[in-house]
Amino acid sequence: MTAHQKLTPQSAQDVTAIVRWYDAPKAQALLASIKARPPLAEPRFATYAITRDEWSEYVGGRVDALRAIYARFGDELMQLCHAAYMTFGPDAPQAAIDEAYAPFVAYAAEPVDLVIGRVLGRVS
Repeated sequence: MTAHQKLTPQSAQDVTAIVRWYDAPKAQALLASIKARPPLAEPRFATYAITRDEWSEYVGGRVDALRAIYARFGDELMQLCHAAYMTFGPDAPQAAIDEAYAPFVAYAAEPVDLVIGRVLGRVS
């Protein structure tokens, strides 16, 4: 790949496989188990000077296992994106750099709790 080129079809396929971390066989088995027996959701909060954020977070061993899969896939994806970025020269246009990291942005948009919420029909 030369500077300013898009990801090759082969590398794009590799990236797509990593972006969909929840398609991994182990993740699919865990998600099926979660659909059959939903995990607990514990309340969380963060307090700031004049605001307070509140949310729920799924907890338990199966959720921890999914978080580990998510983290491993994220590490692999960041390495691929960084390798794509490194093929561009120092004068690369911002659009080329954005494209190199676009798969990681898509991956980050599907965190564990969101995917669990979809599986349980609580998030569309």
